[in-house]
Amino acid sequence: MITCFLVEGAARLFQYQRGRTFNDARFGHLFRDAFYLGTTFKPNAVSPWQAIKNMRISEYGFRSDDFELEKAPENFRILTFGGSTSHARNYPKKLQTFLQAQAWNGKGVIEVINAATPTWNSTQSLIQFITRAIYLNPDMIIIYHAINDHNNVKYRWLKDLPMVDYEKYSGFLKEHSLAYNFLQPRVIRSYNAYMNRDWIATYSNDENFSIQYTTIEDPDEEKEGYSPQIFIQNIQNFIVLAKAYNISVVLVTMPLSFDEEKSREENIKAAGHHYTSTNLSKNLTAVNTNNYHLRRLATLHDTILIDAAHSAINGNPDNFKDLCHVNETGAQKLATMIASGITPTIKTRWAPVDSEEPR
Repeated sequence: MITCFLVEGAARLFQYQRGRTFNDARFGHLFRDAFYLGTTFKPNAVSPWQAIKNMRISEYGFRSDDFELEKAPENFRILTFGGSTSHARNYPKKLQTFLQAQAWNGKGVIEVINAATPTWNSTQSLIQFITRAIYLNPDMIIIYHAINDHNNVKYRWLKDLPMVDYEKYSGFLKEHSLAYNFLQPRVIRSYNAYMNRDWIATYSNDENFSIQYTTIEDPDEEKEGYSPQIFIQNIQNFIVLAKAYNISVVLVTMPLSFDEEKSREENIKAAGHHYTSTNLSKNLTAVNTNNYHLRRLATLHDTILIDAAHSAINGNPDNFKDLCHVNETGAQKLATMIASGITPTIKTRWAPVDSEEPR
């Protein structure tokens, strides 16, 4: 008992010196519980997160450089939407660097603001767009969603709102012990690292474990218990609202490390422990289905499509750190591909400074 009190006292002193509160400990230094959106970023936060040593959040709660709330008329502003796949090696930052390096006839700068948040699906990103991001007056938005919608089934959002489950985060230790809040995530990470030692052999030898990644032929057919109806409606709402505000829309399909020509063992290893333990088959089905609909919707609504899932990035584990999160190499390739695909549109909309044509 005395040891417990000493550990708790040391933890409180350590967290006090860091300026950390109980709320910071419960939800992490980077995140907060926001009305409408659920868990989102805290403005001006800087903290390690997963494999990212120091994720920096801007004063308005986005992962980007600080920017003026009122967009300068001479600048071109791009907002990116998605989940954690938009934060893995931060492709939006690489996109901004690539675009700013090009010659734009002496005009202003290109701003790329990462409006994505880890764990979010297309519904939460749509809420982000409607309630916050649209007031930043973007010239273009990039939507990179596919995998987090695997459980976004019909009518779910009528009863399951995107708010923090306080019961999940409650409990005496969670509410009152900084030692518990400090040690718990570190114990979990250590446990996951331990589990990663032998999950490959476990899943590879399980005859009941299957990987299905079949081509989606019927856009309305439910596959593997997943229905794309909500995803389709969300993307259409993105497009309709953006066009009403004269915002260009870019849809990006999601590449994966999965390669149908490789063995099951190789694909399981490339996917990583998290995805094999949370129904890899369903995630694959959702991504493949949603990619199909992104291609279809891009044609139907005449929007820009960056088909990364049909590029050399897809199916190559050298570009990924797990099933869907790109590594440094993959992020650079993705940013370069998107930049090449949107540059003609930027040149069309972003007239030279000496041009009298309206933007």
